[in-house]
Amino acid sequence: MKKLRLKIHHLTWILSFAILIIGCLSNRTLDLNIGDTYYVFTYSNLSIFASLILALEGFIYWLLSKYFNFLILLSVVHLLLYFIGFLSFNNFDLINSSKIFYTNSNFPNENWWEQFNLIMLSQIAFLINLFFGIATKFLNKVKP
Repeated sequence: MKKLRLKIHHLTWILSFAILIIGCLSNRTLDLNIGDTYYVFTYSNLSIFASLILALEGFIYWLLSKYFNFLILLSVVHLLLYFIGFLSFNNFDLINSSKIFYTNSNFPNENWWEQFNLIMLSQIAFLINLFFGIATKFLNKVKP
């Protein structure tokens, strides 16, 4: 019997599904008032977008893993930063169904920019991992 190994694209798809479930359990909305414009986002919509991005990255890992070797540690760092950044954006509050209202000046969560930077840093780790995977393949090919 062949043993199933957990690969990095499997882990991205599992975390994508977990983000989708966590976001759909939250009934909170994010109301954003910028100037004269008023935006309303639900966390379920944000989680659908975040899980779609992570599932797409899992597809890219799956597609390119047949040809290139990726750094496992950098892949795990990418997934942990993405998951922690999304959970901290959700404020770990799945039971409270209150409404959050943000205007230009009053952000109750002062570290929202740091949470956003965690997600962007994970995307940079993903791109670096892709670059090193492709570069090592071609550098090993050039050596005699």
